[in-house]
Amino acid sequence: MLDFAYGLLMRSDVMIPACISVAAAIWFGKRRFGVTRSAGPFNARDMRTWPLWFVVVDTALFVVVFAAITAALGEDEYTYAIAGGAAAFLTFGPAPAILAKIRK
Repeated sequence: MLDFAYGLLMRSDVMIPACISVAAAIWFGKRRFGVTRSAGPFNARDMRTWPLWFVVVDTALFVVVFAAITAALGEDEYTYAIAGGAAAFLTFGPAPAILAKIRK
């Protein structure tokens, strides 16, 4: 259990700032070039309407799920593929709808 917690914290500690920085930079870039719809209503299923806080929370959730799976299964290229797929499935599937319900 201690190895899992250590692995989760070490992976999250490195990945969260890096991934959030990249996601925020992409969000600002998309907003600058007019790809996002900041004036329209919020829609959890349409990434173009997501505010910055939503992008940050979704990215942090992706990183924590990815780090938890890789900490539990170990270091391997197949583990990274499984962890990335599971984290993407969760953060692009049910997570936006759940976060939108929490927001209200």
